[in-house]
Amino acid sequence: MDVLNPKEHDPIDGFREKLESVGINPFDLKLDPEDPNRYLGLSYDYVRQQFFANYYIGACWINKEKDIKFAVLPKVNLDYARMFMSCWDDTDAEIQSKLADIYHIDLDAPLIKVPGMDVEIMPLIILHFAKLMEQLLKHSLKSDYVTREENLQSKIKGKLLFAQHLKRNVLQQHLDRNYCRYQEYSIDCLENRILKKALTFSRRFLEGHKFSNHEKVMSLLTKELEAFTNVSEDVPVAQLKSFRVNPLYREYLQALKVAKIILQRFSYDIRKVDYDNKDHQMPPFWINMPLLFELYVLQLLKQKYGDVIAYHITSRGNEIDFGKRDEKIIIDAKYIPTWSTSVDHDNVRQLSGYARNISMRYKLIGHIDTTTILPCIIIYPNIDNGLSSLPDNPVLNNLSGKEVPGYLNFYRLGVKLPRK
Repeated sequence: MDVLNPKEHDPIDGFREKLESVGINPFDLKLDPEDPNRYLGLSYDYVRQQFFANYYIGACWINKEKDIKFAVLPKVNLDYARMFMSCWDDTDAEIQSKLADIYHIDLDAPLIKVPGMDVEIMPLIILHFAKLMEQLLKHSLKSDYVTREENLQSKIKGKLLFAQHLKRNVLQQHLDRNYCRYQEYSIDCLENRILKKALTFSRRFLEGHKFSNHEKVMSLLTKELEAFTNVSEDVPVAQLKSFRVNPLYREYLQALKVAKIILQRFSYDIRKVDYDNKDHQMPPFWINMPLLFELYVLQLLKQKYGDVIAYHITSRGNEIDFGKRDEKIIIDAKYIPTWSTSVDHDNVRQLSGYARNISMRYKLIGHIDTTTILPCIIIYPNIDNGLSSLPDNPVLNNLSGKEVPGYLNFYRLGVKLPRK
């Protein structure tokens, strides 16, 4: 069956009919618009009686046996790598901790052919891996006991392997040698070999794929590989497939998980890195565009206003994206492009409720204040006509013309996003 491929947040024409034609009731799919793992956040609008895509870009299987595939295409040809790179460049620990949540790739599922899908997820994964390695290499590489087998001259180390010693030395009249197995404490351990192999694959991939700040990332990968000069990348495929990350090595945990994704994506064969995917065959994956936009906005806010920006203030199930403590402003990032032409009153009610939550007001202001209406700002993507930079301080003095009609102390700011 042809792939169903609506664009972000669009209705999906013929979705119900196509599924019912092969005996699948779409209402049995247990949809969850908040979970990209559930069919990319597919939802059903009972008022309009229509299925809708969400803001998770990607491709997934609905039913492998009946060859039913589903993809969500981007509405605009955004430069995801540059947006990700903006977050990647930021040193804020909160941003760095969430990079892994922006994407997901299922390498165990069959590939999906999606004509017209001009979204490449591997640059995001490799960017993330390069950043993780940069952080890891601020410390010394771990060492571990490594088993060696070697034909030693005039000495015995560890255990003499009689069968190999007989074949290689006794029968060959090399009586001054001993074939031994021993252990040594070395950085040339399995974990480091896997990381080096993934770095090699990553650099090879970037040699054939250009994107924003390409030279910077290539330079970083080359520098990181230099730290592994005394580490081999010789790891048998069977060992790679069976390898399990040891949770005791916390600083290695995330880096090794991403390294395995990179190696598995190319079937552990570096020659496949150069494969030109003209058929648009890809594993199931998703990119969480609302989260990518939220982190993109966070780094814009922190670059402009610094430490007065609070991230994710919570209170009893309520949570705001950002707060500006010095001006007592509540700010929310909404990946909803239609804010440029219309008002989403549900968004207004949501932020207005947060602005009146006593506990949240206390966390933002620092004391109980029941007389002030806290200003609220919605930041949304305005691809072509948005702001290239946020207003100067004080923000409230630079919001003329940004008021939301009909609401007091409520504003909207459209920010420009990078395009390919």
